[in-house]
Amino acid sequence: MEVKVLKAFRDAQSAEKYEDMDSYRKNDKFKSKDYDRIKQLQKKGYLEKVEIPEKKSKKVETADIKHVGGGYYELPDGTKVQGKEEAEKAAKSQPEGD
Repeated sequence: MEVKVLKAFRDAQSAEKYEDMDSYRKNDKFKSKDYDRIKQLQKKGYLEKVEIPEKKSKKVETADIKHVGGGYYELPDGTKVQGKEEAEKAAKSQPEGD
């Protein structure tokens, strides 16, 4: 996500040493996938206020997956898939409401 910088700052979370930190000037674009970091910088007045998408909980998406043994998982629609990762992917791709 890109957000416009309102006030110049050095990003303390970008490096361990002060000299290595990323610096941003007014009207630069701050790029990050860390929505919590964007919210922190917005509260401090460094970044423009923009709508941040809400996180989807992985627990909700995988709650209906049932382990049936032998590395197999049963999806909410009754199909069986081998491997937890494959089951999570398949569950995410299924339409909601089934």
